[in-house]
Amino acid sequence: IGGRIHSINTHDMGPSWIWPHHHKMLQLVNDYKLELFEQYTNGLALYDHPSGVQKFNAPPQGSSYRVVGGISALSSAIFRTLSQVTLHLDAEVKAITKEENSFSIQTQRKAFNCDYIISTLPPRVAVDTISYSPDLPLQQKMLMQTIPTWMGGSAKCVIEYKEAFWRDSGLSGFVFSPLGPLGEIHDACTKDTTALFGFVQNDANL
Repeated sequence: IGGRIHSINTHDMGPSWIWPHHHKMLQLVNDYKLELFEQYTNGLALYDHPSGVQKFNAPPQGSSYRVVGGISALSSAIFRTLSQVTLHLDAEVKAITKEENSFSIQTQRKAFNCDYIISTLPPRVAVDTISYSPDLPLQQKMLMQTIPTWMGGSAKCVIEYKEAFWRDSGLSGFVFSPLGPLGEIHDACTKDTTALFGFVQNDANL
């Protein structure tokens, strides 16, 4: 439930931060009585330069927040409020056919008829993995194939530690590295766990 909104042991493996300008997200957090805590940014940052690791003061970006229990707590809370809903998991859509006044959706197991469709797939995935009848206009297909997917070439890596040694050393946990394999690292501590998380690019040498 939630797709890429996914948490493991309260660590967010997909989206994580909520910023003050995310008014609708903040309203949802309030509506479902969830709690937020501020992202830890105190201390110096590190730059992993080929000539050696350098310390610097990261430019202020304003406060960001995370959901207590992981952001998947929000999608789970929304799902619990739904009634008269049938959820089909692991039902990959293979084809979409437009009928006269409706649509037919074919999954690997069965077909569904509906009045309308809302797709949350990245456009490139939607156009490359689903068969459409009638076929999508060529211009629309080309546009969908060229729309970049935000963070589509990245994955998250979370490492738990016994102690937040970086905080004890006056570091924020933020690391920027053009060398990799983690291009960017942040403090990922929660109330119950001590951790760092980093972004792994799809071309990283692991």
